[in-house]
Amino acid sequence: MQSKVTLEQDLDFITKGLSVKGTVSFDATSGQYINRTMSANSYYALSRNEDGTLNYEQRNAGSALSNPTGASSEGDKRIYIEASLNYKNTFNNKHDVTAMLLYNQKDRQLQNASSGINLLPYRKQSVVARASYDYDSRYMLEASFGMTGSENFAKGHRWGIFPAVGGAWFVSHEKWFEPLLKTVNKLKLRASYGITGNDDVPGGRYPYLEEMNQSAGGLNLGISGTSNGTLQNWMGGLAESYAAAPKLKWEIERKINVGFDLGLFEGRVDMSVDYFSNRRKDILITRNTIPSMSGLRNGPRQNFGIVTNKGIDGNITLKEHFGKLNATIRGNFTYTKNKIVEYDEIDPLYSYQRYTGHTINTPLLYVAEGLYTPDDFDIEYNAVTGAETYTLRDGMPNPGAQVSPGDIKYKDLNGDGVIDGYDRTYNHNVDSDSPKIVYGIALDLEYKGFFAGIFFQGAAGCSVNLMAKASNFMPFNQGKDASSARMEAMSRWTASDPYNQNVLYPRMHSSEFSYNLNSSTWWYRDASFIRLKNIEFGYQFNKKQLKAIRFQNLRLYVQGSNIAVWDKVKYWDPELGDANSGAKYPLSRTWTAGIEVTF
Repeated sequence: MQSKVTLEQDLDFITKGLSVKGTVSFDATSGQYINRTMSANSYYALSRNEDGTLNYEQRNAGSALSNPTGASSEGDKRIYIEASLNYKNTFNNKHDVTAMLLYNQKDRQLQNASSGINLLPYRKQSVVARASYDYDSRYMLEASFGMTGSENFAKGHRWGIFPAVGGAWFVSHEKWFEPLLKTVNKLKLRASYGITGNDDVPGGRYPYLEEMNQSAGGLNLGISGTSNGTLQNWMGGLAESYAAAPKLKWEIERKINVGFDLGLFEGRVDMSVDYFSNRRKDILITRNTIPSMSGLRNGPRQNFGIVTNKGIDGNITLKEHFGKLNATIRGNFTYTKNKIVEYDEIDPLYSYQRYTGHTINTPLLYVAEGLYTPDDFDIEYNAVTGAETYTLRDGMPNPGAQVSPGDIKYKDLNGDGVIDGYDRTYNHNVDSDSPKIVYGIALDLEYKGFFAGIFFQGAAGCSVNLMAKASNFMPFNQGKDASSARMEAMSRWTASDPYNQNVLYPRMHSSEFSYNLNSSTWWYRDASFIRLKNIEFGYQFNKKQLKAIRFQNLRLYVQGSNIAVWDKVKYWDPELGDANSGAKYPLSRTWTAGIEVTF
């Protein structure tokens, strides 16, 4: 259920341009669930006949849809209250002044929450003030002030203060600019500075309070002895789970933005470009470098860490007329790069394992030099059984596993002759899972009522881990009966071609071989892509054509979505990311035909 009531009253009788507005909304959701199960028959393929049919035997019998085995329900309710005092006026046709003072309050309560404390309402309050001044549509200045209270912090730190200021100069509105308007019809320079906050603390609610574990290990009071060998006075334990954090405060992000808006050739070209620089500090985290000798059972919650994020964002629109053909091209481009300046980590033994200085979510990986070849081993051949025994040659690093030709060969980064955790590194050419570049381009054409449009979108500077979930991607990882060897497994190392490195899978094993499943550069792929996102074509009838049939509007169209994608992952849609190694419902390709009629 959703409901909203808004009331607005002009207060011109007090002063011109003054008004007051109030809004109240109440939303509620509810869901009920019944659990029933069924299973299909499962078979094991034994061989294939000459005609291509399978010989198989049944391994497990399926079951019909069962009676309900359980039921559950969930829901929540949300209450939102807002009241604002607004002012807007123009003086002498040149001075535009606006102002606003706003209060809002949010209240959310869960039904059937997992613990008693989560049944208490989640609440947040805010007060916002904003004022702007515009002189003759040339010089603009805006300032705002926000103050938000969060239940996640103790008194004295509960309220965060977030000011912002911005200004703009509409250069093309200056009188001295008029001779240039036919070439540069719009030029606007902008700049802003502001502070925002985040109160999302990891873990449970009210993190500034001490959290106790009432199911900790117990103890025997030893008062009345035992009964049949069983202790009678074993009492349940009470222990501190998380220490109180009374000095927790808002996470702060400083935002700087400068940009310009530019129009050329009487509107044929219109573009905007922005440069942004953000710096987050006092990041809300659970510490992971506090030694156990401190007596804390879990890392405390604290404000710690600094991350910067810089980049550019731009868009452009090109319009042109070729007789009766109207063409429009639109494009957008965003580049962003973040950097961890301060991170909660112990200074590592080797600098290449320091996370600080890298992009968020940069993976810690072994560097795969390729696959082992027969040249890496001393090979003993058993003439009786035909078996071959492989022993790594002298000088080869010890991998800590019984490897053979075709297994992945990792680089010994520290040169100690052993492949272990010290050979993982952040210094590699693998990007994080978040794209550095996002872009799009669209083309629209219109000719005598016919119209067509096409839109491409893409991303670059990101990677995907094929082995994010080994059981979904590595054949036979859970045994030969529990796994499915897919067509992709045909691209694998084979003993008949032992020097071939241009394969997807290393040497196959009939059960899990964890050595090959280590996070390494072998399993990562460039997740850049370009997608034909939308396409549309149709015909728009003009008013003269519609007058005879007394229609106001008639439009025929065909639309397509997610038509095609070009990428380097190949095994699943790159926009799914790691996504359980592809085990996720893919984006659907859809086509829609329609008629829009207005009588």
